[in-house]
Amino acid sequence: MSELPIVMAVDDSLVNRRLITAQLKGSNVAVAEFGDGGSALEFLRANYEQVGLLLLDISMPDISGISVCNIIRSEIDTVGRRLPVVAYTAHAMSHERRQFIDAGFDDYLLKPFVKEQLLSLIDRFIRWR
Repeated sequence: MSELPIVMAVDDSLVNRRLITAQLKGSNVAVAEFGDGGSALEFLRANYEQVGLLLLDISMPDISGISVCNIIRSEIDTVGRRLPVVAYTAHAMSHERRQFIDAGFDDYLLKPFVKEQLLSLIDRFIRWR
């Protein structure tokens, strides 16, 4: 891909993925879009060191975001670093937020969001500007 840190956008909605890509256009990150958890895991296994942040939808048809996060934490995050994984979701109830953190997510980004929220989130997890 590139020498820039990669932000993975994993969402079964093409519109949601493209929104993230458009909002990060011209920034110092590369965006990799995935429409399902399986292809995201495959990419992550091959490119783990370059990925700086994973934005992961919770409700996907093949593998739920929570299941993908569990796989990352148990099988992929075994090389001495913890990949920042953010739940990217419309689920906003307080018990749902707690469930995401308990499942291994580092934070959550509620849909819909504004560009400044996305940039602030990225600033927390990767050095990119």
